[in-house]
Amino acid sequence: MTDVSNATPDLTPQEWTQVRRAPHLAALVMCLAHPTSISIAREAMAMPGILRKLLEEHADNPFVCATLKGAGNAPRVTNWDPNATDAQAKAMLLELRKVAEIVDRKTPGTGYRMNNEARVFKEVLLRIATDVAGVSGEGFLGIGPRVSDREKQMLDRLRQVLGLK
Repeated sequence: MTDVSNATPDLTPQEWTQVRRAPHLAALVMCLAHPTSISIAREAMAMPGILRKLLEEHADNPFVCATLKGAGNAPRVTNWDPNATDAQAKAMLLELRKVAEIVDRKTPGTGYRMNNEARVFKEVLLRIATDVAGVSGEGFLGIGPRVSDREKQMLDRLRQVLGLK
């Protein structure tokens, strides 16, 4: 278990569980935007590398590091049904909205000026989704645009949910 005591001590254990799930939810919501078995497999295999890269880039941010390190211990989404992608994407986006609200409320500098820590965390979630979307291309054998139109729409929805206009 990741020690988060120095990151943001105001989060309850339940809130930490929600926050630690967020990186996986950001990735999964992108998988639902382009749900083919090949793309899902590629995107799932890319996730550890994406997390490692973001940990290196944000080594000076204790909150982001604690969250990304804890993401490996986060409960997985267990009732994923590729045939109900729209409903599941809405549920995941709703959970990500709740996480964004928790981070906004619990990190310093809330109000009309979004604090840097909350903004960076949300940008990291968006980056995870963007990187996952870029793993698989469209078209025959993945040759084509790296990010599909549906994935672009999902990224716009995620950006809105996170409050990153």
